[in-house]
Amino acid sequence: MSLTSLLKLEGLAVFMFFFDSVGEISQVIRQGILQGILQGILQGIHLGKKMYQPDTYNNIHDDKTNVGIGVFADHRGEYVPSAINTAFPTRGFQSFEVGTAAVIDGRWLGGDKYASWYKKNNPERCSLNIALGYADEQLKQCIPTIEADSRAAIQKLEALEVECLKLAFVDHRIKCFHKDRLETVDDYIRHANRLQKGTRMIEGNEYPVFHLSRILSKSGKPVLWNYDIDKKLFVEHTVIEFDDKPPHQDPLNYLPLHSIVIPRTRLVFYTNKERYGVKLGLDTDIRIVRLGHVAQVYANAVYLTLPQMKTPNNQIVPSYASAFSNDSKSSSSSSSSSGESFRIKRRRTNSPLSQPPISTP
Repeated sequence: MSLTSLLKLEGLAVFMFFFDSVGEISQVIRQGILQGILQGILQGIHLGKKMYQPDTYNNIHDDKTNVGIGVFADHRGEYVPSAINTAFPTRGFQSFEVGTAAVIDGRWLGGDKYASWYKKNNPERCSLNIALGYADEQLKQCIPTIEADSRAAIQKLEALEVECLKLAFVDHRIKCFHKDRLETVDDYIRHANRLQKGTRMIEGNEYPVFHLSRILSKSGKPVLWNYDIDKKLFVEHTVIEFDDKPPHQDPLNYLPLHSIVIPRTRLVFYTNKERYGVKLGLDTDIRIVRLGHVAQVYANAVYLTLPQMKTPNNQIVPSYASAFSNDSKSSSSSSSSSGESFRIKRRRTNSPLSQPPISTP
């Protein structure tokens, strides 16, 4: 509820107390007024949900926005580098957006407990693999600055990553076991796990790939949005319905391959005895610009856990390979292929990313 609404309720409560104290309001009237207040609160909450819009602040392509790095204490009380809006340097752990991205793997956006890399004792994560820089003719027509924005986004992520690692090395408040065995900042940056997780070939061009994730139990599942041109506002996407089952299409519960989206992300520094580096956290809101291909899942094959399985035509097909295999180079081991994955068949079109319509303000 707004501050104005709360002040009105507080004023009404004082009004009721005054008249009740002088005996000029009955119990029945008081109950009626209280019931009206309660209905107003519930209606306000309901309206608040309907009017909820995705976060769009800290857009790095906004000339008035400058995302930088600061050092703040996290929920554990430990100091870590964090993204900030330099206009508000005391506010740490800021989320931001880098513009449009092509979805390379959106099967586990609702949770990865059926993924080949998932281990039972680990927390379930919502994950998304994206490629930055892709722009076909339809996207260029609708978003004329998309190519320049993509180049700027990649450069900005690299700059933020380097600045984050520099601060982690020079700030004595930030604890990292690996600082003791490395002599210079350059060594520290060179040995860190980096944001970019490989490259992907799309239509003969190579694009950098990034992995975004969030812990499901802490942050919940992401919220998908479309822009409603008639209403001139964002509305929740209703085609995709996340559930607790493996990826399937009835209803569709994953983000299809080659969808074009605008995700919000957070910069996360991490360190343990084995490794350290910077990764991208997946924030709540994901705006869908264009929905991609819908994979054809073989009957109920999503529930099979066999090294190989038969298609409806009784053809044997190998298990589904990861987003970073064959035509992509990667340093990520968590996305490796496994015999426990299911097999999906992609629908072939003349243009692998040409899938109208586009939804953008």
